[in-house]
Parts: sequence; structure tokens; C-alpha cells
Amino acid sequence: MKRLLIPVLTSSLMFCVTSCAVKPGGPAAPKASPAKAKAPVTPFEGAWREVRNQGNETSGSKMWEFKGDTITIRDGGKIFAGTFSINESRTPKEMDFQFDGYPLNKAVYELTGDSFTIKVLDTAMERAAILGTQTGYTLIICTKIQ
Repeated sequence: MKRLLIPVLTSSLMFCVTSCAVKPGGPAAPKASPAKAKAPVTPFEGAWREVRNQGNETSGSKMWEFKGDTITIRDGGKIFAGTFSINESRTPKEMDFQFDGYPLNKAVYELTGDSFTIKVLDTAMERAAILGTQTGYTLIICTKIQ
């Protein structure tokens, strides 16, 4: 019985030493869980007040807020929340945004200092090719809230 037990214990011990051994340099660090990728900060980051709509002064109560890739518009008691993306390589620059429960809107924009002009689809079917007042589109001007 002793002769049979020694080889079994020896092989069990060898298995444990080879499979349970700690590598030089200490135990391996636990793998980090992948962090959720943060949306990049855009030039729009922050809050904006709508001051003109179709060339007319507004009350200034409509607020646009950009954070990462999210957009929120507050208009009185109404809140529209969604996501947006920009393409700065196009002329004019492009913005696509979609509010929860609404179709994708394709816009063009210009950002100059603390002023943001955006031309969005109204009844038109395609993204505008130029900034400025035009039938089928809504031209909006916002100023940055300091």
C-alpha cells in the first residue's frame, strides 16, 4: 500500500506545483474590465441659448445642451433628448442628430466663437448645401451661456 501511495502523492504534488505555481515577478494582475468609452468632447460642449429662429428674435427660453455625444433641448416644459455626431471635414460642416422617438435630422452648421448657427430640415428631404434662410429648412442661431 505504501509503495502505491508514494507514486500517487508524488504525481499529484508535481501536478500542483506545475499548474499552481506563481510565475516569477509575483502573481498575475487581474484583468481589468473594459471601461465604457467616453464620447469625445466637441466644440459644442456646454449650454447654448436660442436667440434667433428664421431671422426672428426668440424669447431666449429655448436651451440647447451638448455633453459628449448627447444633445438636450429644453423648450419651456418640453425636453427633447438624443444623440448627435458632427463631420467637420465637410463644407459647410455637418451635424446629424436624433431625438428619442423622432427621425434622424441632417443639418449643416457654423460655429464662430460663442455663436452657433444651425440649419435643420423642416419640410426638405435632403441636408442643406449652404447656410442661410431657405424654404424647407429652419435656420437657428444660438449663443453660448457663460
